[in-house]
Amino acid sequence: MIVNKDIIYQNISMKKFNSWKVGGNAENYIEVSSELTLQEVLEQKKIKLPITVIGLGSNVLIRDGGLKGTVINLSRGDWSRFKRFNKRWRVKGDSNKFIKRNEGHKK
Repeated sequence: MIVNKDIIYQNISMKKFNSWKVGGNAENYIEVSSELTLQEVLEQKKIKLPITVIGLGSNVLIRDGGLKGTVINLSRGDWSRFKRFNKRWRVKGDSNKFIKRNEGHKK
């Protein structure tokens, strides 16, 4: 299956998104290409909680039971404008919005 950017997929295998090539399915999965798209997805509440953010998948081990909520893959975008500020992330630029860290995630 070819995964296109900025489309939310449901029940997608995480095996091809980590270097171990293991793991179950993500309830929802999206590869976000830009800050604007990420902002729109979060503001329009198109995704289910909890949120798991991944990159290239080289330091990720996905359990066989899969992941609840939404996996956001940032590996196909330019994220040079993201900066960490305390326990939040800030995007430099026009939006200047905060993205809260998912502190209530339970395994």
